[in-house]
Amino acid sequence: MSQKKGKKGKKARVAIETTEPVKTTTTEGLNNQETGFTKELKGIERTYTASTVIDSDTFKLEVEKMYRDISPDPKSPQIIPLEHCHMFHTYDSNGKSQTKSSAIGGHTHPMNVEYNTDGQIISCQCGPAIGLKNDNHTHRTTYIKSQKVKIRKHNEVMLEAMKRHDQAYNQ
Repeated sequence: MSQKKGKKGKKARVAIETTEPVKTTTTEGLNNQETGFTKELKGIERTYTASTVIDSDTFKLEVEKMYRDISPDPKSPQIIPLEHCHMFHTYDSNGKSQTKSSAIGGHTHPMNVEYNTDGQIISCQCGPAIGLKNDNHTHRTTYIKSQKVKIRKHNEVMLEAMKRHDQAYNQ
């Protein structure tokens, strides 16, 4: 495979070999008569074959105090209280289920959301802090909003072409 370095601010061109048709944003035609399937690409456009829509709920973990050692010397700790809050989304933008809050101050919280049979939220509970020594604080949670998230199904041919592109570009 050949690789050409792009100018600053422009995408690099990389040759990708494939036996399957590749959907591209720009194709300059065949550039290698020996392989016959090599195309020079300026960019790759993702192709999705299907998607599923799910509900993602957003919660705020209300302001609470955590205790932090601000001393540079571990032999003489200086513990101070710090107020903070977190956010929690039941699903990320790719449709992956989330089980922990966002990380703040070096810790997260395990989260548990319960739904009734109609899919309505019954409760959202915040577990004790993970990642802090001698501090197992929790937070009250407040519902913020819900939104529809599309779980994408990727075109396998395109994923393979993108993988080869990344491998060639990062050599």
